[in-house]
Formats: sequence, structure tokens, C-alpha cells
Amino acid sequence: MNQEVLQYLCCPRCKSDLITQDDFLSCEKCGERYQIIDNKFLKIVPNLTKDLKLSIKKWDKFYQKQLKQESYTKKREHYLEDYFKVTYRQLNDCKKLTKNLVYLEIGCGSMIFGQEIANEVGLVTGVDLCPTALKIAKKMLEAKGIKNYLLIQGDILNMPIKRKYY
Repeated sequence: MNQEVLQYLCCPRCKSDLITQDDFLSCEKCGERYQIIDNKFLKIVPNLTKDLKLSIKKWDKFYQKQLKQESYTKKREHYLEDYFKVTYRQLNDCKKLTKNLVYLEIGCGSMIFGQEIANEVGLVTGVDLCPTALKIAKKMLEAKGIKNYLLIQGDILNMPIKRKYY
């Protein structure tokens, strides 16, 4: 796991630093362990309640259909056509995009916006509860040759990102 990326992460349970141990991230304080799927995809989800499990299941079903039918490319085209320019302008008006910036997309789904600005920032990070949405994001990022990304399966109500970064 890249040490630069670790500086942004924390245990969503107790907010302490995470360290790398084999194929896991481990919390220095509470000892909770989180799976490293690969260096670009982390699973940092503690305490899955019945409601969260149901939510994951429903969102996974939605995104599995897109993955199977490859309809995510049409969703991307629609987003770019209808929303990207306005969103980009609004973001850039608030915070100028530079290579020193880490962009965090909370509830990112397939992270279409992040993919489009990846070449303008240092790191694009997407957090979503749905693993299939993140698989689509990863597939699209890799197809575009984007390497400066991190995808995290995580609960946006218990962010695995240090508070000072969002």
C-alpha cells in the first residue's frame, strides 16, 4: 500500500491511523482490519448493519445489470452531455483544480466526474458502499489509462478518510 495514500485514511470506527499488514490495513488503536483488494481498491467497511447490507444488495443489483449489459458507457455519455460542464465549472469556481489537489468523490458510484478530471489533479478518490459500482469505476479508469486513483468501498456516514481532507 502506497504510504502517500495512507496519510489520508483512517479507521472509520475510531478515526485512528491505519497501517499496512500483509493484505490488510490495520487500525493502530482498535485493531480493526480492512481488506486491501489491490493497491487501488480498498474495503474499509466496519459494522455492516442489516440496513447497510440491504442497501449494498440493492445497489449491487442495479450496477451488476449495468456491468453485464455494459450500459455504464451510455450512462457516462449522458452524464458528460448533460451535467459535466456545469459541475466542472462550479467545482473549478470554488476550488481551482491543480496537480497538488486530492479530489474526493463521496458516494461516487462509477465515478464518472472523477475520471474526467483525473489528469488535472494529483489523486482522484472515490468512496461508495457498492462494490460493483467501484468495479465499474475501476474498469473505466483502467480503460482510460488513469493511474492516479483510489477506490474505497466504505460507508459515507463513517468515512475512512481523515476529516481534514473533506
